[in-house]
Order: sequence, then C-alpha cells, then structure tokens
Amino acid sequence: MKIFSQRKRAPHLGKYPMEKIKRVPKTTTYISDDVPRVPKRANFFNRAMLGDLGAKAKRERPRFVNKIPFARAMGKICGKHLPLHSGEAQDTQAPLPDDLTERSEHFKSLCYFLNADVVGTCEVPDHAWYSHDEQGKEIEPYHKYAIVVLVDQGFETLDAASGDDWISNAQSFRGYMWGSNIACTVADYIRQMGYSARAHTNFDSDVLHIPLVMLAGLGELSRIGEVVLNPFIGPRFKSTVITTDMPLAPDQPIDFGLQDFCSKCMKCAVECPANAIPFGDKVMFNGYEMWKPD
Repeated sequence: MKIFSQRKRAPHLGKYPMEKIKRVPKTTTYISDDVPRVPKRANFFNRAMLGDLGAKAKRERPRFVNKIPFARAMGKICGKHLPLHSGEAQDTQAPLPDDLTERSEHFKSLCYFLNADVVGTCEVPDHAWYSHDEQGKEIEPYHKYAIVVLVDQGFETLDAASGDDWISNAQSFRGYMWGSNIACTVADYIRQMGYSARAHTNFDSDVLHIPLVMLAGLGELSRIGEVVLNPFIGPRFKSTVITTDMPLAPDQPIDFGLQDFCSKCMKCAVECPANAIPFGDKVMFNGYEMWKPD
C-alpha cells in the first residue's frame, strides 16, 4: 500500500489519499432517527468493573492494563492529561476566516502536524452523546461540531501480536496516549482562540466515538461488529475526539464497498476464537443496522 509523500500533498490531506474515497450523503450503516442515548455505565469496561460480567472480569478489570509495565507508564501520562480535557475559553474570540472549509482544513493540518494519521470533521448528533456520566449525572449535549482523529497502532507491532501478549497492550496504549496528546493540545488551542472545546479520550469521553468516526468519513462499520474499518489502516487505530462550538465544515461519510465485502467474506467470523462474530445478516440494534457481536 502506497503512502503518499507529504511534500507533494497539501498539509490538510495527510499521508493517506482519503480524498480518493467515494463520499456519500449518509453512512453506509443505516442509523434510525430514534437512536436511544446510553449512559456511560453501558460501556463494557465499566460494566466489567461494576460486576455485570462476573467476579473474574470485575477482579481483572483494574489490572488488565496495569499488569504491563510499559502500558502502565503510558496510562499515567493519559491520566495527567485529564485536567486538560476541558477549560475556560478566552473572553475575546480571535478573527477567523468566514470560509468554514478553510477552518476545517486548518485543524486537519494541525492534527497531522501533531502526528495524527487520519482526520475528519462532522456535526455531533444528540445520540452520539452519553446520556449520563459514571455518577448518574445527566449530560446535556453542549457542542455541535467535532474533529475526529485516528492514530495508527502500527502495522509491524500488530502483525507480531497475538492479542494476548505484551505487544498488543503496549501498542494500544501508545495510540491512546498519542491521541490524548493531540486532542488536549487542539482543544486548548481552540479555547485560546475564544471558543469552547473539549477533548474526549479513552480516559474520559462524553461522546461515543464509533458514530463520529463514521460521520466524519473515516471508515465504515464492519462485520467485526462495533468496529469501524478505515480503507487504509483497517481497524488498526485508536480514536480521539475534540468537540467545539466553533463552526466547521463537516466531511461526508465514505463508501469504499465494505458493506458488500463484509456480507461475503466471513473470514473474521471463521477465525474468531470465541465465536463472537456472527455469520448471519445484519440486525437492528439500538437504532443501528449492523452485524451484532455476541
């Protein structure tokens, strides 16, 4: 797979030719108009921690990252970023171009400068916001726009990992750590210009990332289940999001033929050791027409 030289490309395009992928008005995954909002408690990591998945999962949840020293070190960096996720915007707004596309291209260029791998923008639907935080406090949607960033976990390490080793855990947290660095930096940059902004990372997010990754044109939902595939880096990424009230030009979703491919391939379902990936057709689940993992 060819990676384009950045010398020959505008800085807002990045190293992957996403501009060559077909754009469509709506996501290739059907999303109904009545998607229910869910609380953060519905997150499976939180459910494991609270005992919904049994005693063993509850016991292992706090240590499944910390048992790997390198991942623990990167996790500490992510934790230090927590106070930087949000903050007060400057009282005076900086003069900005009226052209919203120019604004969006500026932030894409900035994210790529900070070593993002793929970047897109979208409007944030209400259903992409969690309904309640971990303490049960209601979350009211507070920003209209999002900058969505993907960080590649690395082909070389992923190719060497079994999924049950130190490599996979370390590459995962490398993606989380670097995504957090990008999101917190860009969010504060926006606040310095007088607009409200918040970073949403794996350590603390008020939004669900999967619908925003699709809406920002960064991938399609796959047979793997609640996993989005990018046409160049597949599912080999971690996502991070910056929401803001600064108006931006949204990108359109993409269609690179994944729905048809996933309806025929079945390799992931065949190879899944836990038989969690279905062989059958899509079903409606929480307002999404998708292949639902078990």
